Amino acid sequence: MPGQPAGDAIAFPYLRNGEVVNVKYRTMNKCFRQVKGAEKILYGLDDVVGQDTIIIVEGKSSLDCQQHACHCPLLVHALQSKT
Repeated sequence: MPGQPAGDAIAFPYLRNGEVVNVKYRTMNKCFRQVKGAEKILYGLDDVVGQDTIIIVEGKSSLDCQQHACHCPLLVHALQSKT
């Protein structure tokens, strides 16, 4: 897929209505990359459709921890600094 980093990486698909609209890649040394020009949406968006209450967390690892702890729908909003 375009934008995929060289070497091994974990791919996080960003879905809208079951369709992949973006992919974020993370390497073992914490290098991140997204597909150039892809839609920017919240991670886990499809998981909260139709829910009355959601929790927004900062990172994907927080999402995994919270989902296992409370079994509730969550969204990830990764804060990025602009330099």
